Amino acid sequence: MSAFSLHLLSKENFLKVEYGRIYFARDRFGRHSVVAKRFLGAKEDQFHISLISSNVIFSTPTLSEASLKSLENNAQDWFEIPASGIFVSQIAFAKDSIFLSDISLYPWSNEHLTLCPSNFPVSVGRILHKNESYIGITLPSLVLTTLKEAQQEFLDLLLTVIRDSVNWDLSFDKISNLLNSPDENWSGSFFGLLFSGGLDSSVIAALVDRCVPTNYSIDLINVAFQRVCPSQSTNDNTNFQDGNNLVSAEEAPDRQTALKSYEELCKLSPQRKWNLIKVNVDVSEIQEARVKHVWPLLLPGHTTVLDDSLGLALWFAARGQGVLHNPNGVEVKCTSSAKFLFLGSGIDEQLAGYARHLTTYKKFGREALLKELSKELLYISNRNLGRDDRLISAHGRMARLPYLDERIVGFLAKIPLEFKINPDLPKGQGEKFLLRKVAEMLNLNYASKQPKRAMQFGSRAAKAEGFKRLTGSADQVQFTNQCE
Repeated sequence: MSAFSLHLLSKENFLKVEYGRIYFARDRFGRHSVVAKRFLGAKEDQFHISLISSNVIFSTPTLSEASLKSLENNAQDWFEIPASGIFVSQIAFAKDSIFLSDISLYPWSNEHLTLCPSNFPVSVGRILHKNESYIGITLPSLVLTTLKEAQQEFLDLLLTVIRDSVNWDLSFDKISNLLNSPDENWSGSFFGLLFSGGLDSSVIAALVDRCVPTNYSIDLINVAFQRVCPSQSTNDNTNFQDGNNLVSAEEAPDRQTALKSYEELCKLSPQRKWNLIKVNVDVSEIQEARVKHVWPLLLPGHTTVLDDSLGLALWFAARGQGVLHNPNGVEVKCTSSAKFLFLGSGIDEQLAGYARHLTTYKKFGREALLKELSKELLYISNRNLGRDDRLISAHGRMARLPYLDERIVGFLAKIPLEFKINPDLPKGQGEKFLLRKVAEMLNLNYASKQPKRAMQFGSRAAKAEGFKRLTGSADQVQFTNQCE
């Protein structure tokens, strides 16, 4: 069989067809989604793939099909390709179809083998990186004697990573004609951020500003949900749409931090046109978006309440439809033109940003925390990134995750744990300690002191409908008359 051409899916994913074999992979952190449809062969132990895609392909559900379980049943033959390494498969031909069989895996590392599920039988080939790991274990051989040296090197490396990403994206756009090359007076936005105004997104915004040409505007997209505040006297859902019981999206915590950090960025870089796009989600929009758009993109596998609330927040944010913030005049409706969206994903797993990390450190010590961080970074592809990529790319945008660049992960894996977390400092100061020091170097005085707040809570997506959400399936919700 003659060789096929190379098909580049993204910088991180690739698909190559050659000499009757197909090579496919996600990068070692799984920053982009690849899913496949399986079917069993004629023999019981045969396992074949009939289709590889970036998302599950099936007909759009109607509102009457408002059951995640029914959608899950329709997608039961689909699974997410694990970010385990490079897969090699034979191309086989049946009477009316072409499929993949005899699948082999060349793992990124020993640890990555654990990502491959038991129901995805593959033969294991040579391990690609036996002596190196970018999974988050603190390793020796980095010559840094002071915190000041570490924060300067971290800042320089972040700037390099973001500049490389910006230059790649601009070149790719021009080559592929996805967007018209702007002249020197062009003032649109190629680049945007999902912007909470917190530490992670504010640092990225300040560095993107240093890398993007000044004639480009930068979109700061902030999502916030209107929230039902049920009557204390009844558990009847029929009163939920009473205007007196709805709390404005402007009251969401992430909206407040976004406004303050936006003002700080405007002062630090007044020559830049910053577009703060306020995505305000009404309660009346949620159920239709959930059933028709969000739930299908959560599949395969992401069916918990947490997936549901995070999925809603990400989908509405990535859509980029809102109003353009104008503190001195009328706010007009707008939709972001950004093709590339920067996100702060992955930094909490590396710099001990979650409250549970401090608990682990205090109860079980530094080695226990190092192992926990390593495990969380290893499983971030299964837990978050494929799902997030599907939700973002559904709007024709591409996610950029600078904190998960291999150079950043490799650097952070080698610095002392004491540069990552300072358990003696109060909340908003000790976690992600090194990144806070970088924020101070960038004069992000407000953002550098902001505590961690999960997106689903900061945007109020988790409690928008007045339900107390349970763990388990996203089909399970419980009414509560508390308005917190």
